[in-house]
Amino acid sequence: MSVEHLTLAAGTTRLPYLYSAPASGTLAPAPLVLFLHGKRDAGTDLNLLLRWPLPQHVERSPGVPYHFAGPQLPADVSWRERRSAVLALVEHLLQTRPIDASRVVLTGFSMGAAGGWELAVAHPEVFSAFVPVSGKVPEHYGPAEFERLRDIPVWAFNGERDERAGPEQARRGLAALEAAGGQTRFTEIAGGDHFIESAVYLDPVLEAWWLGQRRAALAPAV
Repeated sequence: MSVEHLTLAAGTTRLPYLYSAPASGTLAPAPLVLFLHGKRDAGTDLNLLLRWPLPQHVERSPGVPYHFAGPQLPADVSWRERRSAVLALVEHLLQTRPIDASRVVLTGFSMGAAGGWELAVAHPEVFSAFVPVSGKVPEHYGPAEFERLRDIPVWAFNGERDERAGPEQARRGLAALEAAGGQTRFTEIAGGDHFIESAVYLDPVLEAWWLGQRRAALAPAV
């Protein structure tokens, strides 16, 4: 699919992002997958994001059934600092593209996973699913944060040998979320280190799962 290099002006902030529409011929509103990159992809060149499996998959596959957006941070800026701009991007795309607003999937790798947790807690009403990859559940999260996340299905992935974000920490955090009534799944990639994106994002089982998630509050009436 063709991937566009675009920029959103959100107040005084400019947020560059990759965007791709679903396969041609798709007329009905389709899901949106929002991807938050890791630390090494911050900068001013959106092509940095195209080095990684999910954006590559979107660019190279002719039949991707969802809208894709991948914003890019400036160097030395965190996702927390651009949270409002990222939310503005989602709102902009919902207003200007044929997106099913009840099917907005959030995913992030490493630093992007951390940013994803914060974005999901701040705006749980926006997302139908969250897929953190090679990330940690924030240690300071407690009952209040997990309560806000309880209606967002979470499927987390960590590498067995990841020395930056090990699977045990993720398991503990997900157990706390599940105890608060959350919907969780966890996959440990056997033998995997921190860079497990291919094993995760190229798995059709994951794609089928996130395409199947829908926010109940926005489900169409029967």
